Amino acid sequence: MDTPRAPRTSEPSTAFKPGGGYASSSDPFSGERFSVRDVEQQVRQRSRDRDFSTSRSRRAQRREAGGNDKVLWLTVFAIAIGYAGFVAYSELRYRRSSPPPPAAAETSAPVASAPVPVAAPVVIAEPATPVAPAPVDPGGGIPVDLAALTADVKQSLRLHEEARRFARERRFGEADDRFAAAVALTPHRFDVLYDWGQSLIEQKRWATARDPLSVAVAVQPASVPARLALAQCAFQLRQYPDALALASWVVESEPYSEPAHQIAADVLIGMEDYDAAIRHLEKLVALNSNNHVAENSLGAVHLRLGRYAQAIRAFENVIRDEPGNSQAYYYLAQCFVQKNEPALAVDVLIRASARFGRDFVGTWTKGPEFASLAQFPAFQENFAIAAPATATP
Repeated sequence: MDTPRAPRTSEPSTAFKPGGGYASSSDPFSGERFSVRDVEQQVRQRSRDRDFSTSRSRRAQRREAGGNDKVLWLTVFAIAIGYAGFVAYSELRYRRSSPPPPAAAETSAPVASAPVPVAAPVVIAEPATPVAPAPVDPGGGIPVDLAALTADVKQSLRLHEEARRFARERRFGEADDRFAAAVALTPHRFDVLYDWGQSLIEQKRWATARDPLSVAVAVQPASVPARLALAQCAFQLRQYPDALALASWVVESEPYSEPAHQIAADVLIGMEDYDAAIRHLEKLVALNSNNHVAENSLGAVHLRLGRYAQAIRAFENVIRDEPGNSQAYYYLAQCFVQKNEPALAVDVLIRASARFGRDFVGTWTKGPEFASLAQFPAFQENFAIAAPATATP
């Protein structure tokens, strides 16, 4: 059956050339006339084009895949070589760090050959029941009675609890007896040593508290509370180098510890190292703006060094934040006396007497530090002691 042909149109073909023949079409299979030369030329062009050349594109893909495989294998090989080198280096370092094997003992005299012993007959005996050896103290080689040790620990725990209860009730005599008995049973229990030291500090028995706290620090050197308590004892006993060393250790490990900075400042003031003390006091005020004790101490140190402006600023800050702080009024009045401004000093004293009472502030004015104010009328009017009246005959 013949394929039906498309009907002809009256429009001429676009491939017709006026001079005769047909123009070459871009598609040789479009149904129009073409020449073999044009087809060969298009085939050659497409064979040179990578997108139309199937064999060439496949060869390029194979080359690209082969290159990727080479990179992958080279990476794996490099990782394996690096790991082998690391293992070899670790083994070499371990052998170098290991102690050499002990050398065989050298003998100067030749050793005579001993006769070969005759094998004794083998006797098969019943296997003995294994007996567990007694625990041995690794320090002295003395067997340890575990049952007795457990009983001591239980007794120490009971005594410790009783001692804490007595200390809370402020029955310090009974508390000390329990603490001492508990320490005798378990000499290296940190909690009982520390609690005993705190109980003795509460009683102001600084020298006695130093001993259990020293053992507590030896048991747990990293304990900040134990070091602070021991530093407080050393400061009260005027052992300033020890107290400063303990407080400085805490400051280095915990830079925001207010008790450590306070103890360090107090110790440095006692050692008359005022500039170093100021650094700790300023740190305390920066950590807690409501620490008026530290700010009063800061102002007092500035006053002692003759830095009146800094001292006045510190005391006025305390009075502004805590108007009932009588110490700030006292030192502020002294600042104006030493600065040779007596009128301002008298004004501060009058303000203090209005808040705390004239009798209370009058005890300050009897001291030699305010003797230069006696000639001022305002001072005489408020704080002068009237002379006793004499009877007239």
